[in-house]
Amino acid sequence: MKNILAYLFIVAVSLSALAQAADVETVTVKPKADSDSDYRNYPISPADFYKFIRVYELSNGMELGLYRRGAIMYAKLNDRQAERIIATAPNRFQSAESKLNMRIDVQDDEVSGDVYVPLSAPNIADPDRQQFVIVARH
Repeated sequence: MKNILAYLFIVAVSLSALAQAADVETVTVKPKADSDSDYRNYPISPADFYKFIRVYELSNGMELGLYRRGAIMYAKLNDRQAERIIATAPNRFQSAESKLNMRIDVQDDEVSGDVYVPLSAPNIADPDRQQFVIVARH
């Protein structure tokens, strides 16, 4: 029994010495340029986000819908695929996928704000114009 304990002790000491002698590389991982880490994430509660959950009509005729599934917030522009958004301020939201930016001010029944739509969005008559005003909420 003493031989087994002595053998295990010698093996443990030699493995410890090998681990200390091994070359260790330091690897730095940088986030992708289009990840959520590029944006300041503003914590918004479900109750605070609830007042933004609507379909908004934009000045170019497009519709922007905001909704939430669990803890994840989404924006959907016309028939495009819904995109995950994060809050960057109490009334500002941004998606990482298409750089969709929104500022929405809700006061009682009044709504105002603007939406920055990327060039690749369909149904934009003038490709030079990418920013649209919210004109109504449904």
